[in-house]
Amino acid sequence: MESELGIVLREQQAVLSYLLSRVALAQGDARRLAFAALARALFAHLSVLRSILLPKVVDTDFSRQIAAGGRLLAEIVARTIVEQRGVGTNNIQTLMTSVLSLLSQESTLSDTAFGALSPQAQRMLAVEAEEEFIRLVGPYDLEEFPAHVDGFQ
Repeated sequence: MESELGIVLREQQAVLSYLLSRVALAQGDARRLAFAALARALFAHLSVLRSILLPKVVDTDFSRQIAAGGRLLAEIVARTIVEQRGVGTNNIQTLMTSVLSLLSQESTLSDTAFGALSPQAQRMLAVEAEEEFIRLVGPYDLEEFPAHVDGFQ
């Protein structure tokens, strides 16, 4: 059975994956809105990862590797925001690759790195991670982003 911490991480990853697909599928203003929501969710997730989860990982090499992936992803998102040229195909491909790589590393992290923690400690970490993500990402409705691409529903 998956731990509460694993469930919280998978839920955050599902939100990120969903928003990433919205960015890839949308065009024009819808893409900009979807990207803004993705950026907000990514920064919230990276903050949770950096400030709450990684300090609890015993394997410091693995922790550093994931932190480096998170920094790279944050740089890509920040650069896209600063350039303000819109989110083009190249940006999306780089972003998708970086997000998927980080999520893969996180899956390994959640499956192995927190096993030494007691179930109670894992639950407390899960609650803290979930509350901080919600606090940072703020309220939004995933349905506010159109699910269609010119002519497709």
